[in-house]
Amino acid sequence: MASTAAPSLEHVSIEVQSDGIAVLRFEHPERLNSMDVAMVTDARAALSWAALNPSVRALVVTGRGRGFCAGAYLGESGSSGVGESAGSVVYQNMRTSWNLFGMDLKHFPKPTIAVVNGPAAGAGFGIALLTDVTIAAKSTYFLLPFVPTLGISPDVGSTWHVGRQLPRGFGLPLALLGPRLPAPDAQARGLIWEAVEDSKLWDRGMELAKQLAALPRTSVLLVREAIDAAPKNSLADQLHLEADNQRQLFDDSESKAVMAKTAKQFRDAAARRTQKGKAAKL
Repeated sequence: MASTAAPSLEHVSIEVQSDGIAVLRFEHPERLNSMDVAMVTDARAALSWAALNPSVRALVVTGRGRGFCAGAYLGESGSSGVGESAGSVVYQNMRTSWNLFGMDLKHFPKPTIAVVNGPAAGAGFGIALLTDVTIAAKSTYFLLPFVPTLGISPDVGSTWHVGRQLPRGFGLPLALLGPRLPAPDAQARGLIWEAVEDSKLWDRGMELAKQLAALPRTSVLLVREAIDAAPKNSLADQLHLEADNQRQLFDDSESKAVMAKTAKQFRDAAARRTQKGKAAKL
């Protein structure tokens, strides 16, 4: 079992607030929370702690200061060791650090929400979309600068999201030309859930986090898996998956409690209607 005390980390912070909501915050505002391997390592440690902490019911991911995450920290040396090319070093870093962080966040065993308080650029674009719900300040934007600025490929799941969530006629130019995608446009195109007035962003994020925290956890995880599986499944496969999910959830204690509460509300409402009907006949 994880320690109840949050770990003290250098590059990110993690704390549990009210209602079992853990907040993972990137802590390098002086560089718009651009990340290096050390920061990614801290983020993975924070996720691991929150995943194992039984008091955590939902996770919020956000950044300190004006930025959410400006991608990889370009001040980190890309120099290679003897006999290794720069590409080989980057490949190893991606496979052993960045990609594992992406998978940790995508498959976090509790509901997640990204509160995008500032630019989500480069790897930050992918990170912001790895959560179950993504909201962003109306003033901010999403950016894929990889090809026009650096001559490299989008990463940390960015192409996975663009390929699934946007039509090719828009998604490919977005990746190739690297224009800023304002948060309201990202919402309009279905890339994020909401674009929120800046002054209301944090309160809205916490409101949604509380809603997520109150949901039956197994239901959240199975629905997440079903939605992600749908693009590659046949209808028959998806129907089978849905039936299997219902088999599990009708026997799940949290889901049964929700169903019982809803059934009681229906019975109480029906009783009130009956009483009103009788009173009207008098």
